[in-house]
Amino acid sequence: MRRLLVVAAVVLGALCAGPAAAVAHPLLDTAAPAPGVVSPHAPAQITLAFSEGAVARGSALTVRDRHGKVLRVGRLRSASGGRQLSSPLPSRLPAGVYRVHWVALGTDGHTTSGDFSFGVAGPHGAPPPGVETLGGGLSGSRGGSAAAEGAASVVARWLGLAAGAVLFGGLLLVLVLRRRGVPGAGVAGERLGAVLPIAWLVALLAASESIFAEASAGASRGLNFGLLTASGTGIAAIVRMAVLATLSLVLGRFGLRRPRLRRALYGAGGLTLLLSYALSGHVLAQGSTWPVLVMAIHVLAAGVWAGGLIALVLVTRGGEVASSAAARAFAWVGATALGAAAVTGAVSAIREVHGWYFLRWSDYGRVVLIKTAVVVLATIGGAVTAWRARTGRGEVRLGVVRIESGLLVTTLLLAALLAGLAQGRGRPLPAENGNLLPGPAIASALLPGGTAGTTLAPARTGHNVFAVLPPRRASSLSVRLACACHSGSVNAVLHRGEGGAWSAPVDIPENGDWYAYLRVDGKPAPSPVQLTVGVAPAPGAPVRDVLSVADLSGPGAARCRAHLLGLELALGRLNASGGVQGGRKVALRALDDGGSPGRAGQVARSALGGQRPLALVPCGSGAEGAVAAAGRAGLPSLIGDPAVDPVPAPRAFRLAADPYADGVALGQAVAKQVLPSAQAGVRVVRAIVPDDDQGERRLQGLRAELARTHARLVVLAPKALIGASPARLAWLLDRRRTAALVLDGTDADVPGETAALHRLGRLPHSAGSAVTLASERVLSERLIEGSGTEGRVGAVQGTSAVQVDSRDALALVRAIPALYPGEHPSLDALRGYVTGLALLDGLGGGTSPSSIANRLARPSPFTDALGAPWRSDMPAAGSPRVGLLAPTFLPATLIPTSQGGEAYAGNYFGDGAWTRVTSELYGPSLEEEPPPLSAGPNGSNRG
Repeated sequence: MRRLLVVAAVVLGALCAGPAAAVAHPLLDTAAPAPGVVSPHAPAQITLAFSEGAVARGSALTVRDRHGKVLRVGRLRSASGGRQLSSPLPSRLPAGVYRVHWVALGTDGHTTSGDFSFGVAGPHGAPPPGVETLGGGLSGSRGGSAAAEGAASVVARWLGLAAGAVLFGGLLLVLVLRRRGVPGAGVAGERLGAVLPIAWLVALLAASESIFAEASAGASRGLNFGLLTASGTGIAAIVRMAVLATLSLVLGRFGLRRPRLRRALYGAGGLTLLLSYALSGHVLAQGSTWPVLVMAIHVLAAGVWAGGLIALVLVTRGGEVASSAAARAFAWVGATALGAAAVTGAVSAIREVHGWYFLRWSDYGRVVLIKTAVVVLATIGGAVTAWRARTGRGEVRLGVVRIESGLLVTTLLLAALLAGLAQGRGRPLPAENGNLLPGPAIASALLPGGTAGTTLAPARTGHNVFAVLPPRRASSLSVRLACACHSGSVNAVLHRGEGGAWSAPVDIPENGDWYAYLRVDGKPAPSPVQLTVGVAPAPGAPVRDVLSVADLSGPGAARCRAHLLGLELALGRLNASGGVQGGRKVALRALDDGGSPGRAGQVARSALGGQRPLALVPCGSGAEGAVAAAGRAGLPSLIGDPAVDPVPAPRAFRLAADPYADGVALGQAVAKQVLPSAQAGVRVVRAIVPDDDQGERRLQGLRAELARTHARLVVLAPKALIGASPARLAWLLDRRRTAALVLDGTDADVPGETAALHRLGRLPHSAGSAVTLASERVLSERLIEGSGTEGRVGAVQGTSAVQVDSRDALALVRAIPALYPGEHPSLDALRGYVTGLALLDGLGGGTSPSSIANRLARPSPFTDALGAPWRSDMPAAGSPRVGLLAPTFLPATLIPTSQGGEAYAGNYFGDGAWTRVTSELYGPSLEEEPPPLSAGPNGSNRG
């Protein structure tokens, strides 16, 4: 028995010597000012919102400026049942960066602490000094951290539980022996009676320690007995000490000469000890009666089992008490207590661990596993003892009973340790911790003339591409990247690409929050932009990547930047709900191909040679090579960007419209929307179609549909519009000669086509210009805004597979400005978001390529923002249904809707929104088999 106690002490020492700091209650949910944010005005106070109630007088808040000077703040105030703590700040807080350190005492007796920084902007919104030292996306745990509980408190709790078990369970054993008439029951009572005073003294010492522990649990760590009444655990300590002290007085006054009263007082003291420990700690933070009841049953049952076995070992020594008879008498009591303790313990453990991840990768979960193993060993020993006692196969081996009781002493030790460790309940999983939107760093920079979209991809350490979309033409652009995580800075001179994006390769040496200081034509931008680099690591939960090969510096830079923004939001939705595979974060790894088909395939093959991503989401003209490479590697591809040509690759799933279906839809729009209102005799439909695979397939669908009407199709190359003179433009699109213009083009064609439409709107027209129907890969906000008058009067419309009036689309409209200040919703962002939602649905069946592909082969309804998913017999072709969209702008004269004015809803444009021309979805009949996909570039689809 002594050896077993020595082993138990060693286990205690190993577990208490240095358990890692962990998040405990109360967890910090949000703060105002928000961590890492520069406030335009000096805040009046700091407010902290917690997941559980906090005790204001046991909590503290310290604010320092960037030089380390402590600011004088007001007294902490509590609100919302302790879930909010606030402290007034000094008036006229100067511009600068401030560091906040907080300590919160929870109602369960645990203290948590954390740090964050916020900034106060200078005059006219200027960045504060030291802005690069702000923490943001990688600034550690969302909730805070807590140091492990001291060894003295754990030992005192252990001794208190053991004493309570002996007092209550031991007396229950003697009562059972007497009721069953076990030989030597009187001797058993005498032997136990000699031990109970020692157990009572131990109980008093443990109760005293808990009083001092709770009085020093606050932020100051000094003795403050007022804290005892501020938390549930402190009240439990007061009740424990008060009851034991009262019973001690009664015991000393009346119990010494009355054995029955003495035993009753000892039993009442043991019951008080067990219940007071059950009704304190973690269970108090749950705010419900059932967890408290379950914990009370668990502790009492465990006390009966452990105390009875310890007492059985003590009273059967020497042979005066028949061990087999005593074991048989206690077997049914012990079995019942074991069953109750096991069931309620499992319920409590599941509730407190809250996820497989914390069972393996938290101190609390590891101790639960050790405790479970010890209980299983003790149960096996008890089963052997009970079997020998009931079958009469020899005397019960006291050695087995001693081992079982020693294991139960260790179980009580582990239970005491668990009460001081941070449980998993309420703690964020790795996917929920840190940055929920890991991927390319997307932000808006304020430049002379407007805002500029900035992108740093893949926003991991090592090689990156930094790209800027300036609001106006510039002659030079440069950037300096600085981070508090790195002593130096990264400088780069940007070069203008074909599509107007300025970019440069940069090497990022460290993870952290980097700030980009731009210079345009030699003049510094008014404010830097924050770019988060890296993904917060988590033990046992490596990040799972989604690969995107995208054009971030070429003709499709604006398109792909918006597409990736929407995709990031969808993956953030997955991370916010716990990620994949038990808490793993899903991150977007975006690699730039510059719009080059050859480079896209090369980049994809290189990326697939390392850690396998979950899927490929390509973007931009030329990304077909990446889809082909992913198909050869067996990786699923989800294509939501209509600029990517359909590729007949294995496991390719296209959410963008099938170009053939898009051509049919354009023909149906001509037949149903244009021709009925065209001038008499005008049946000419002109089509600007590039000579590529997608253009040929779209033209094939357009021809097939217009063949059912009396319209005559005239096909022109993009240069016929781009290089047309003003007179030629007026002649081509005169409503007296042309019913409609069907506009298609690549990313390289669109700027010239947009400029041509803009020139057309500035020409005098006696009869007006024909309606322009843009294909899905051309239709965008940039096309409408760049078309000038033609775009604003509704003369430019187009097809889209995504639906702007859906629930998911409206959610995206609200989310983008909130999560990406300065950014606006767009069709490309919605396409990326819908693609991400499709991937989330695919991950519902598992994370292996085959399980994702099998799930996507017959997708469940994963969004209301897509007219129809791909056909199951041709998933690589694309969606067979599209809607017809037109822009609606805020009227120049604001007439109330009650007086016949036009209603305004949406913000895809600065002063307008997309609206559906008709509720009908266009496309070929689902009974019609679409033509097969071309196997190579420039296939033979032109007929």
